[in-house]
Amino acid sequence: MPRPEGRRVLVVAAHGSTAVRSRTGALLGRFQSPLPGGARGNATGGEFSVVDAVLVEEPQQGVQDKAEQQQQQQQQHQHHHQQQQQQQQQQQQQQQQQQQQQQQGAQGSSLPQGSVLFLSDVLAWRSVPLAGCSAECRSFWLAGKLPECISSGGSHIAGQGPELRPLPALPATPEGLESAVRGACSGGALGFVQDGCYLLHREGHYTPGATPLALLWKDEGCSRYLLDTDADGVVPQRQQVVLRYRADATVATADDPPVALGRLPPDFVARMGAKLLRPGRLLRFSVGEGGVAFEGGRPAGADLKYEGPANQRRGRADALSKVLFQALARAGAAPTLEQLQAGADGMDECRGAGTGD
Repeated sequence: MPRPEGRRVLVVAAHGSTAVRSRTGALLGRFQSPLPGGARGNATGGEFSVVDAVLVEEPQQGVQDKAEQQQQQQQQHQHHHQQQQQQQQQQQQQQQQQQQQQQQGAQGSSLPQGSVLFLSDVLAWRSVPLAGCSAECRSFWLAGKLPECISSGGSHIAGQGPELRPLPALPATPEGLESAVRGACSGGALGFVQDGCYLLHREGHYTPGATPLALLWKDEGCSRYLLDTDADGVVPQRQQVVLRYRADATVATADDPPVALGRLPPDFVARMGAKLLRPGRLLRFSVGEGGVAFEGGRPAGADLKYEGPANQRRGRADALSKVLFQALARAGAAPTLEQLQAGADGMDECRGAGTGD
């Protein structure tokens, strides 16, 4: 599933209005939508709907130009300083958008005009819980039900909020991966600039937090921001990670169970004090040349340097998969599209052998 550049949000339609919330639960805006329960005209019997989405807050007139730029990036390698300039511009745009949101929030939570919500998953529909269903079932449900709502109420109610659009869910075959990773940015056909590709296990349930059954993959061909940037939008010299401090002085990832990548020295803990290092606090580290160490195929620690407290509003630490992917990307060894396609082709062969085809 291609992922747009934008902000991941949760859309809750209930009691005759639709709320858009950030990953931490902050209210970004309310509007009238055609989702069941999301407008005064379709809120019957107290029904509600909840969908996962990506909010693209900029006017869509600029999408075509950005998509063409992304297609050019796919065809040629760019110099490192050019990538840094683009990332800095993106960071400035995000800061401007955040300032606009704060100003709008003071006037009563609204979303920028021209915003689009790209729906990627569904947790509940007409009060029917779907989070426990397989990803394949949820995708089929959303693909079938959303057009019904749009045909009856429009993709958005005039003047009442962002447009709703579904993201295409493609099979994890070599052809499907090619289309999801390369097709979306071709001429802006899907109406957005791409930022990677979601990889979902077709039998996986919707799970809050990190899970190996739902991953985000990207390369320079389908994302302008392969490497993480700092607060100024520049790629730091060393990889940055955010880990959660625990009562035993270890710092760990957001995985379940958490993976401890280090332990803070007792003298450092004593010097910082309980107020700054209380359990659950998010801390920011840089990764040294030692990287992540493994023992018996399992992560056993990392070469960490404390950089300071992280933004606590982000709500969670990095997952191990993100830490490892960023390390590989920096080394030029991240999994490629061709490797993903080879793996998908191998799975097809295994399934064919298992069924006697």
